[in-house]
This record gives sequence, C-alpha cells and structure tokens, in this order.
Amino acid sequence: MAYIDRADYALFSGCTDILEDFDAVASRSEDIIDQLTQYRIRAQGFDSLAPFAKDLVKKAVCAQCEFILNSGGLGSVNGGEAQSMTIGKFSVSGSAPQMGGCTASPLAIQYLALTGLLYTGMDVMV
Repeated sequence: MAYIDRADYALFSGCTDILEDFDAVASRSEDIIDQLTQYRIRAQGFDSLAPFAKDLVKKAVCAQCEFILNSGGLGSVNGGEAQSMTIGKFSVSGSAPQMGGCTASPLAIQYLALTGLLYTGMDVMV
C-alpha cells in the first residue's frame, strides 16, 4: 500500500502541477522512509499506525518527494548523473556531488522523530 498519493502531495506542497514521474518519486521516497524506520511501517502495516503517526509518515514521505525533486530528480538519489566540464584544453568529468552527501530529507527526519519509528535501540524482553 502506498503511503501517499498525488492528492496528499498536492496538499502538502501546495503544488497543483505534479510531474508525470511522480509515482516513481513517491515510491523511491517511501523506500527511503522505510529504510530510515528499519521497515517498521511495512512490518506492522501502515493502517495499524495511530492517526497522528500516519499523518506524520505521510508528511515525511511528501517532504522526501520534495527533497528529491529539488535535488535534481531520481538521478540525484543514487549519487547524481555523470557531469563534465571543459575549459579550453582542460576537461574534468565525474559524478555530481550529492547535497550534503545525504539522500534523506532533514524535514522528513524531523517528522519521523516524533513518531518513535526512528528508535534504533533494543526492545525490552521480559
């Protein structure tokens, strides 16, 4: 089950002109959110989350979508696309650097922090 749809993103971003490849961006954003939460959302089911947590997860995925789109699209998630530069006889080519070396939106992390889904410690076993 998808965590967000186009309507959720439009409400979050205020954008009415949503790109054709939005579904791919949303899917990749959900993958990143799942990685950050150690797949807890998938394991327990999105629908089993409290309404407050569901809302914050949706906002986190939307923030991640916005981050990907503002960082250059899906190509930026995997380290960017090859770029080159030539000045006279001097030429340099290589990958474009990622923004801060981070593929996760800082805003998405802030939303998730309030849900407890970022907890990386051990559960107490009795």
